[in-house]
Amino acid sequence: LPLPPPVDYEQMAADDLATLKEKFHICRSYSHISQLQNPLRYAELRDLGLSPEEAFLATNHERLLSRAYDNRSHLRSAVPKEAGGVGMSASELRQARELFGNASDAYLTSLYRRATGRG
Repeated sequence: LPLPPPVDYEQMAADDLATLKEKFHICRSYSHISQLQNPLRYAELRDLGLSPEEAFLATNHERLLSRAYDNRSHLRSAVPKEAGGVGMSASELRQARELFGNASDAYLTSLYRRATGRG
């Protein structure tokens, strides 16, 4: 079998950054993808097949939520995290719904499994 063509990761990173700058104002000042909050996790998620937008939201959800209007932030420290199960916790699903808008719960669960490597 012939080997697949080599991947130009610099071009891929530049293309991803252009997409992120277009979609998220927080990225407009970035000059390189390495300036993302967690670039290594972002790259892992992209390798798993997530789109640039999905990988960005998955690695920056806390930062984005803290910047968005959220009058429930004072409750987060008082509410214990759910025990880590196989799927998403109720609070993770709520946050995913806020981030991904009209996406179905089935899609969000599938995305979670892909992002965490649990499915």
